[in-house]
Amino acid sequence: MKKTFLVLIIFASIFFALGSCNDAIFYKVYEETKQNDPLIDGSPTKFAVAGGYLWVASGHTLWRYRNNDSGSGWERFRQDSMIRDIAAFGNYVYLCMSDGSKGSVRRFNIASEEYSDIDNSNIIDAQTLYAANNKNVLFICSRGSSPSRFIYYYLNENSITPVRITSDADEFDSILNGAAHDGSRYYLSNKGGIFTIADSSLSSAALIAGSDLSGREGFTGIINLSADVIAAISRVGKLYKVTSTSVSEIAKFSNDDHSSTGALTLWQMDKDSPFPELLLAGRQGKLNYSTTTSYSHGYVEVNLTNGNVAGNLFSNPGELSPSSVASFDRFASSLGTNPVNSIIQTPYAVDKNMTLFASTQTKGVWSYRPNKDGEWYWNAEE
Repeated sequence: MKKTFLVLIIFASIFFALGSCNDAIFYKVYEETKQNDPLIDGSPTKFAVAGGYLWVASGHTLWRYRNNDSGSGWERFRQDSMIRDIAAFGNYVYLCMSDGSKGSVRRFNIASEEYSDIDNSNIIDAQTLYAANNKNVLFICSRGSSPSRFIYYYLNENSITPVRITSDADEFDSILNGAAHDGSRYYLSNKGGIFTIADSSLSSAALIAGSDLSGREGFTGIINLSADVIAAISRVGKLYKVTSTSVSEIAKFSNDDHSSTGALTLWQMDKDSPFPELLLAGRQGKLNYSTTTSYSHGYVEVNLTNGNVAGNLFSNPGELSPSSVASFDRFASSLGTNPVNSIIQTPYAVDKNMTLFASTQTKGVWSYRPNKDGEWYWNAEE
């Protein structure tokens, strides 16, 4: 009897110790939601918008989405060769395809639903595609004659022949990871720096003064904050304002243990908001974090005012107002466990709910939607 009583005392002590010391852990477990099996699985590409649809690809499949009077939800649109990357403008979706050994570029006419080939004779091995701010120019990144070197090309709607972009040398030393446009110039980002290209001379790129800092950090992405304001983010989570002559820091991640994945998007409260209220930036825990079990991934937010960054530190979703989510703990235990390669808030013309979507590194496409009880949460898209 005494032995049984002693065992009960020990178990009670352990229970109360855990309950009093680890409330946050129990609360996170409480906030966790059952994860759906993703409709679009694997490692999806970045998102693109064109022809009244949101587009994404994963593996051999191209998907399209809209949620308005003309359609509802995702549909498996076409299967083809392995799709490395996509970009879109006007009535075209451009696909970077791989036959297993070499990447090439094709374009899909949304109106006629027909493929057309472009002249890939100069492209050794296409890797990434980027369009900028609804301009009718596509930038193509291909491997060069050396595997560690890259060549950039541009392609516009009136000429389907890629033209090499030259700087001090014909080749760049890292892969293209973003493009933006300020009304008169394009801006391209890669690990080595930010390059600017005048509309009047698309075949000539120049390294912007001040981007030598990227040799220590590396850039991971670039975005239009407004029609004429450009921002780029570095690997260590520093956000820079970019002009044709300078790069200057304006904000940074509040936690040095996180790095940028390059995913960037603007978020607005509703379709009537005159300007976006937030910039969302994908983050990833560094080597001391697991890519599947930590609460250190997903994205972070910084406030915007009239198209300019209003704060100097990014914050966790749900911790400040306004925010893209209702609860940080629910976010942390769902999308927060996954690194993301691309984030987008769907335009109202495509989706009347302006749904937030994320393309995760290994767990498919996720969305932020209400569940059957009306609670908003991130989960794999069904």
